[in-house]
Amino acid sequence: MAINVACELVCTCEQSAVVVDLDFCGGQVATYLDLSPSFTLGDLIENAETLDRQMLDRILTRHSSQVTVIARPTPLVQGRLLQTPQAGRLITEVISTLVDMYDYVILDGLDPTDANHLNLLRMADHVLLVMNLLVPSIRNADRLLQAIQQQGLTAENSTTNFANAPADSILDTL
Repeated sequence: MAINVACELVCTCEQSAVVVDLDFCGGQVATYLDLSPSFTLGDLIENAETLDRQMLDRILTRHSSQVTVIARPTPLVQGRLLQTPQAGRLITEVISTLVDMYDYVILDGLDPTDANHLNLLRMADHVLLVMNLLVPSIRNADRLLQAIQQQGLTAENSTTNFANAPADSILDTL
């Protein structure tokens, strides 16, 4: 979904977009685009003291669609390093820099139970929760919405707010 949104923004709306894969264990943004990035988000944590625009440019991978990607780390060990508070500050700094560079910054794989990701959710203009139309998926989506709401992140301007509805009644709405 994140890749499709980015492609639409770039191709149809003629806007610049970058997708940041924050699913450090199972993220597949680069794979879906058939990209083999030379550098990933994990390489930034190993060089955190030298973060600048040049370093950031090195981890950006451009697809032929003109969508830019920051891939998840390749080794799982780097993914664990990205879950520390220091790494959270670094990722927040990276996202802030990307906001200045691109019209749209799309974050894929955010986990509302991760403190670092909660800070990124607070920075977001829009949050899109994608789910399958299966009862277990709807119940998990309901749990995620409750977690987001408990953190003070509510969908006040949302046209459809399932946060207060029991999961079984959501099926009736859909």
